[in-house]
Amino acid sequence: MRVLVASTADQASKTIKKCLLDQYSFSKTGELFEGEPVLKLEESNIDIRLVTTRKKPVHAEHLEKQLQPELFVFLSKHRSETGRPGLLTHVTGNWLATAEVGGEPKALGVAPGYAVRAAFRTLSELAKVHQLPFQVNLEVTHHGPTSLSTPLLFVELGSTEKEWLDEQAGNVVAIAAIEAVKAEPSGETVIGFGGGHYCPRFADLLRKTPLTTAHIAPKYVLDNLDKDMVTKALERSATPISFAVIDHKGTLLHQREKITTILDNLNLEARRIDHVLREGDEQVVSY
Repeated sequence: MRVLVASTADQASKTIKKCLLDQYSFSKTGELFEGEPVLKLEESNIDIRLVTTRKKPVHAEHLEKQLQPELFVFLSKHRSETGRPGLLTHVTGNWLATAEVGGEPKALGVAPGYAVRAAFRTLSELAKVHQLPFQVNLEVTHHGPTSLSTPLLFVELGSTEKEWLDEQAGNVVAIAAIEAVKAEPSGETVIGFGGGHYCPRFADLLRKTPLTTAHIAPKYVLDNLDKDMVTKALERSATPISFAVIDHKGTLLHQREKITTILDNLNLEARRIDHVLREGDEQVVSY
């Protein structure tokens, strides 16, 4: 079983849920979750459920008390300081000893890189097809939930009230969520280091190579990142990590030296992102 998670406390989530129900056939299972009907996607060879929580998605640490699926896909809003329209996906976790937006400090969710890739590629493709004035972004690991043992990712609609109500964009996010929840593991999985919160170089990995990205630690956490957290990132991946990728332009020299030392101690190969992308271009990978 795989589960789509909507929230009554999140306007964008409500919009995406409506778009799911408008585009796909769901039937009631007879079960309830927090008083809301549990729905099942019809005409699918995978058991896909849609549940609705009253909690904000970032605080939904309780789902496994009733559900034990293979994967959670959260339907969520995105908020940014710029307010720029965006379609986004990412995995969850807090790298540092703070947890300002849900989850526990220095804790990571289980990252399903293959599902992130499916969501990101679908968002990119459909935004282009429908000529949506939305920027498609891959984000680094951030916010909760972090305690769930089930792999999970967020698929988001942002970044203001106007976009949270936009059903054309909501339809695209709904389709991306379905593609994510149906995705199967394939390709090698990497962890990433460097760059900003929106990580276009790692997004390029998903666009141009067969790789999938699990956890990504941005430049702003690297000075305080330690071996324990890197080890946790390796352990909290739904698929084995093949190697690490470092964004050299998105890191300082002392940060690269620190991360490389940690990776050497963990016997994990580190590669430059520009070299990996060049290899991807040579393979002429497309989707």
